[in-house]
Amino acid sequence: MRDSSIDDHAMAQILGSSDIKREFIDNHLYCVNGHRHDEFILDGSINKRKRYDRFLQSYLNTLTNEFPTHKDFWLYRIQLYEDGWVDVKPKSPKKQKIPTNWGFSYEPINDYLNSLPEKIANKAYNILKEADFHEIYSLIYSAESVHDIIEYKDQIFTTDTTLNKLFNVKDDGGGSGRGEALVPFFVKSRTMGTSQKFDNLTESGHRGEIKAPGKGASYRFGTKASIGNYRFYANILRARSVLKHLINQLGSEFQKNVSPEFYSLSIQFLREGDYRHERRAISTALDSAELNQERLTVINLWFFMAHIETMSYNNYPITQNIFNKKYDVNGNEDPKKLINALRSLDYVKDPLKFSEDIDKEIHECFKGLDYIIIFREKENQIIICESADDLMIDSVSQNGIKVIEKNLRNREDYPKQAFFIWKEYNSNYYNIVCDLMAKIPVKILV
Repeated sequence: MRDSSIDDHAMAQILGSSDIKREFIDNHLYCVNGHRHDEFILDGSINKRKRYDRFLQSYLNTLTNEFPTHKDFWLYRIQLYEDGWVDVKPKSPKKQKIPTNWGFSYEPINDYLNSLPEKIANKAYNILKEADFHEIYSLIYSAESVHDIIEYKDQIFTTDTTLNKLFNVKDDGGGSGRGEALVPFFVKSRTMGTSQKFDNLTESGHRGEIKAPGKGASYRFGTKASIGNYRFYANILRARSVLKHLINQLGSEFQKNVSPEFYSLSIQFLREGDYRHERRAISTALDSAELNQERLTVINLWFFMAHIETMSYNNYPITQNIFNKKYDVNGNEDPKKLINALRSLDYVKDPLKFSEDIDKEIHECFKGLDYIIIFREKENQIIICESADDLMIDSVSQNGIKVIEKNLRNREDYPKQAFFIWKEYNSNYYNIVCDLMAKIPVKILV
């Protein structure tokens, strides 16, 4: 039996220590009880009060004139286990939570309350206790799927109805939000609280997120610990770094060798300031992970314009000094050649990948979900999204992605549209973007 096939629970009993570290690739034992696999065993290191050391002393008593390693000792104990000399107790099963008897004679109500986390279950109990039982009996578990909830939209959004009260139940500590006590009332399911990355699990195994944003508002999506873990954001940060080093190195030569529009956009990309009051303090907004839609558009436009600006440059082999960060081309610093360093950036080489990568991240976040239910009380709508194709990025905020339904925003990607027009007619790209944004006929100057 290979050591990698024995789990840590069993191995702790075999070796007498729960301090087990395994090597990364093949999961073999690497370090146990603070001892590496290749360390020699020395008698002076043994403390007979510890189980690991007691087993170790027993092993040493079987040896004569040898210099064994701790790995030899582990293999010896594993062999004893295989031969039946070491007993391993299985993990004790988790204690099942005993359902609370809420005192209702109609069992589905008790079942529903037990499907909720304790804090919101108590609030839902107080609502049901005061409600009309005939109404409760007729509505509880009445939906065959989450889509059936839409039929009760008017009751859900009418103040002081039982359904409205259940909709507004939330955990003030942030564990569960509005709507999470309502969905299990209609569809037999469980509210997961903070134990899972999703909010709702139906009896049939379908997983869902539940959102109740303000009027026209977007909402957080995904579980990555930091926005820096998203590929598109890491590429934005790298682009800023390359641009900053390039401008610092070239000084006024950078401005002389690019178009005025691209220079102005590049300076905005690097601008620092109070992003809450300065629309184009993009660099500080990047560091604060706060990019609204306008700032995302500016960055998107920068990639397209950088692509066009550098198209005329040959593909010179550019290197960067790791100490002073300076770029050079075969030992010289010709600005016309150094600006080609921007071509090393993924989204400058192919600016279409910027929006594609964001879309991939949204699809990645949707993995493992079957639906998102969005309660839009102010718009009097309940929207069910069953695919990431229904969503688009709205902003980056609070160190994560915020999304919104496409049919609610219907936002145009002007830099992308202009790029296709530019490719066909080779007219002034920036003017095409401005025409599209102004919603006037695009002037094509061939």
